[in-house]
Amino acid sequence: MQDPNDVIVQAADGFVKDVAEELDITLSRTYELLGKDNPYPKTWRILRAIGRKNPDGLRLIQSDFNRRCEALLSDLPITTVARVNKELHDVTQSELENMSTAQRRTEILQAITVLQSRLAHLDSEERT
Repeated sequence: MQDPNDVIVQAADGFVKDVAEELDITLSRTYELLGKDNPYPKTWRILRAIGRKNPDGLRLIQSDFNRRCEALLSDLPITTVARVNKELHDVTQSELENMSTAQRRTEILQAITVLQSRLAHLDSEERT
C-alpha cells in the first residue's frame, strides 16, 4: 500500500486545475485539499477503527465505495490497446533500467490501473 497522501497527489497530478473547476473552488484551495491535510488519510484512520470493531460494517463501506467508483468510471472513454501496451512497456523498462523500488512500484500501479480499466470495458462488452 502507498501512503494515502501520495495516492491523492498521484491521482490529481496534471489535473489540479480541472479538479478545482469541477469543485468550483480556487486553485490554492484545491492544493490545500490535496496537501498533507487532505481527507483521504483521515478517512483511512476512521476505516481502520471501523474494520477492527465491525468488519461487516467495513465490508458494507467497501461495497458502497466500489459501486460509487464503478458508476463514475462506467462513462469514461475506452482504454485503448495502445495505452495498455505503453503502460506495460513502462513497467518492463523500469525493471530493465533497475529504477528505484518506488519508481517501479509507481509504474506497476499505473499499469494495473489501466489494465483494470480495460478489463472493465471487456466485462461491459460481455454483458451486452
